[in-house]
Parts: sequence; structure tokens; C-alpha cells
Amino acid sequence: MGYLINTLKKDELKGIIDLYLRNIQEQFLYKEDRFLYELLMDVKEKKIFIAKRRKQIIGCIYALKHLSGSGWLGGLLLIQFIEERELE
Repeated sequence: MGYLINTLKKDELKGIIDLYLRNIQEQFLYKEDRFLYELLMDVKEKKIFIAKRRKQIIGCIYALKHLSGSGWLGGLLLIQFIEERELE
């Protein structure tokens, strides 16, 4: 089963918030990024990308236009999991 990378639709924001909340115990998870995604929904010069597997959001990252000709990537979160049957 593969992965699908797509831009975030407004109704999928809850999926990103849920992703953060389900994995809040992870040591290197920057928990405050989940609030940043909510703020970014109203920013014009942004793209939010999500990774899905079996219709479930498993990762996200945002891209912003920054200063004159540069950009900014942030909020990277990708939850890795392997199912035993996929290893066979």
C-alpha cells in the first residue's frame, strides 16, 4: 500500500490536529505546531501538504513565501509505522 501526498483542504485540518494529539508522547514532537496549522489556514501565501496512508493522515508540512524571493518549510511531522504483514 502506497502513500498519497496532497495539499490540505480546509475540512482536513482536524486530521492534522488529531495526528499531533495521537502522537503527543513522541520525544521530538514540537507540540505547538498544531496551533500554527490553525493560524496558517487564513494565510494566503502558504501551502500545506499532507501524507495519507489508507485514507488516514500520517504526515504534514507547510510551506510559506518568506521575504522577497525565498521560502520557509516547517511543521514537518511524519509518523512512521510498519505493519507486520507488509514485511512478509
